[in-house]
Amino acid sequence: PYERVGTVVQAPSGQRFFGAHQDLDESQVSRDGRYLLIKEGAGPDNRVIDLETGAERIITDAEGALGHSDCGDGFAVGENDRIGACVYLDLETLEQRQLFATGAMGHVSVRGGRCLVSNQDEIALVALDGFEITPIVAHGMVGSGYDHQVRANLDPTGQLACYMSNRGTDRMDVFLVAV
Repeated sequence: PYERVGTVVQAPSGQRFFGAHQDLDESQVSRDGRYLLIKEGAGPDNRVIDLETGAERIITDAEGALGHSDCGDGFAVGENDRIGACVYLDLETLEQRQLFATGAMGHVSVRGGRCLVSNQDEIALVALDGFEITPIVAHGMVGSGYDHQVRANLDPTGQLACYMSNRGTDRMDVFLVAV
């Protein structure tokens, strides 16, 4: 019920506040703590803020801003729906490299140098060079809409995946898979 007014970043040096420029969707800090990725607006657009220098750059939706994404050390992996691909975004240079084509990627998790992608049918492990896509499990989620999108996450080592699915029942169960 509250308006999203901005993002607060907690660091050893204290808290910093970054006010929203448009309707705020979500924010992520890169794993190395250097970059803040703010998604806002209808697209959404991406604001990339260097937390060391304060420099701020914007990637508009039309320029290939990322939708669902996750961050690693100095990079983000997510869907660029303008080109229909999951991409690797270097947060320093803003250069994108296509990992694989997608029509509706779903959600993504990056840990241990690997990327886990969940889509409408399955959960797959993707090498960050984009050359290897390994299906892990058909998740069995039944239903439509945002609440029925599978969200899978990797543990900090990148060796275990955890996801929730209703598997066609009325309840959501949690599953853990070694990857």
